Amino acid sequence: MLLQLHRNFTFINGGKIRAYVNEDGILKADSRCINWEDTMYALTYDIKDKKKCPYCGNAIRKKNLTIDHMFPRAYGGVTISNNLIPCCEYCNSTKSNLNVEEFMELKRLKTKEEKKEYRKKVIHEKERFKYIKGFSLPDEWIIYWKPENVKIRTYYNNYYVKSKKLNYNMDYIKKYNHFQRPIIIDRNGWLIDGYTWFKAAKQSGAFKKIPVIKLDNVELINIR
Repeated sequence: MLLQLHRNFTFINGGKIRAYVNEDGILKADSRCINWEDTMYALTYDIKDKKKCPYCGNAIRKKNLTIDHMFPRAYGGVTISNNLIPCCEYCNSTKSNLNVEEFMELKRLKTKEEKKEYRKKVIHEKERFKYIKGFSLPDEWIIYWKPENVKIRTYYNNYYVKSKKLNYNMDYIKKYNHFQRPIIIDRNGWLIDGYTWFKAAKQSGAFKKIPVIKLDNVELINIR
């Protein structure tokens, strides 16, 4: 899968370059101190329209500019530019845990009762789907890898193993027997995002293969 980007993108944090696109169109990201979410937010603001909300069509002012996960986090929405879009704060809040198609259908309904019933129906269907697959993302985004083939950087440490997030992930796997979202790896198989899900999969021993989004135009390196 190719990450949405452009050749002029450079991400600077703490006065240092943390990610940049090289002449071959590959996003090079610092493996030692990358903040993936901040990088993806900066990339999204850089390549997508920030002036008009895609949901309501109104102009966006700086004070109410936000980033929306088009496929929501609660149902597998990963933080990559392909899944992010600038929008107004009101639409982001109103959309909540709906995807774009569901939200636009909600907006077409006229009464509060209709909207309430529709949202309730969608959430019920999504809960049922957790038992079937775990997350709601396009099939073409996902591949399945053996956990032992995922490469892990040494800076991951025992803090993550003991975190509440890991406990949540373990409980989710026990309940649904699926991941809530896939992990993200670079073109060479190095883990970018989703370590606690990866760790939960290893600890549970329940998965011969795990869901992965492999970004073929992203590479972790040591930026000096």
